[in-house]
Amino acid sequence: MHKLAFQLVSSSTSMWVTTLRQKYRLLTTCPLSIARRNCSPLWRALANIWDSFLDNIFWLVGDGHDVYLWNDTSVSNLGPLRPWLSHASFSIDHMHFADMLQADGNWNTSRLSSLLDPVVVSYVIGVPPPSLDDTCDMVAWRCTPTGVFTVASAYECLLSASWDACDPKWACIWSLPVTQQIRMFLWLVLRQRLLTNVERVRRGLSSDPSCSCCGCYNESILHILRDCPPVRSIWQSIIPQADHECFFGASLEHWIVSNIKASRAFGRDTLPRSLFFSSFIWQVWKRRNDFVFNGECLPLPDIYRIGFVWASHFVASIPDAAMDSHAAIDLIKWTAPPHDWVSLNTDAAVSSSYNFGAIGGVLRGPAGDWLRGYWILHNAVKTVAWEAFTRFAGCRQGERRDGLSKLKQYFSYFGYIPNSSFNFTEDFTVQKVY
Repeated sequence: MHKLAFQLVSSSTSMWVTTLRQKYRLLTTCPLSIARRNCSPLWRALANIWDSFLDNIFWLVGDGHDVYLWNDTSVSNLGPLRPWLSHASFSIDHMHFADMLQADGNWNTSRLSSLLDPVVVSYVIGVPPPSLDDTCDMVAWRCTPTGVFTVASAYECLLSASWDACDPKWACIWSLPVTQQIRMFLWLVLRQRLLTNVERVRRGLSSDPSCSCCGCYNESILHILRDCPPVRSIWQSIIPQADHECFFGASLEHWIVSNIKASRAFGRDTLPRSLFFSSFIWQVWKRRNDFVFNGECLPLPDIYRIGFVWASHFVASIPDAAMDSHAAIDLIKWTAPPHDWVSLNTDAAVSSSYNFGAIGGVLRGPAGDWLRGYWILHNAVKTVAWEAFTRFAGCRQGERRDGLSKLKQYFSYFGYIPNSSFNFTEDFTVQKVY
């Protein structure tokens, strides 16, 4: 809107500017108000931001015939001169800058002194007097050194009062060792820009603010992520009873910031609270969108498990030294094995909706050269991880293979093998896996 407003007062040759100015009878370049009783939505939007727009423009005086002396901003650090008039009854609204000149082209200081305070007069006469030889008066944008309007400068100017880049809550978000999409999600939550039904009603995109999942009359951000009854039941099973009042009574900003700053884990879980919390509420938001747009969604216990696995991967990607919040974070990447060794990299994906999974891996040498690879599709995901390794390695029950204990620990860490079923030895054993 500010870009259109600037063009409206500076691009007099544009057809759309000429049409609008004639339609709404703008007789001056920058009137104090452009509000009209009967107008288009575009003009009404321009009228709503007009006061803010006028605060951020000033005049570059040329011949002095377009700048109004009392109502336009043309003297640095003073703004419009009307508030500085020494006579409150004095009201010559249509006096231009050129009307304050003597016949020789210099300022009429005696007349200015009779109307303005001497200190203000010194500011006025510091402006070079208008001249007929100069170009026409021009409107300039206050927020750039050149006076040229840019969208970036307007955005920064409008948000300067409400945005504090040094606020520690933003550092909490951008320093989290999670994926960028989760950081962006948390940023939108704190800015309260998620398109909940309440927000969609506020923007005129919907007329129903109620919750799509439980029917609550107001689907706010806090309702979706914490207070919706199915989600609340999961939180109640995680949060200790003694912390319920503080957890469920906090405001949105305090709830988000306190949980992503927390160092201790939730209840019986051993994962850092910040990683599980951010992963879980991201999955809750995705589940809500699946229900709204696709008409189906995963059960919340599955969402809890997915959030737990995501957080586990984030923990696995951070070196032990980086668990300190002030330490540098170095994500996992492939590193060459020692000489005469090979590296086995594996990965797996599971669809809980279709009970289908896949696992694959690759062997690479010290130089990163590909030696051998495998992949297996399986429609019984409960045994896919261990069975795939069995087929790949050709192991049989009772055989002893170096490195099996570490592989068992890896599978156990991500839930493929229950902790109680293995003693993590180098012996290959057939156990129940899930």
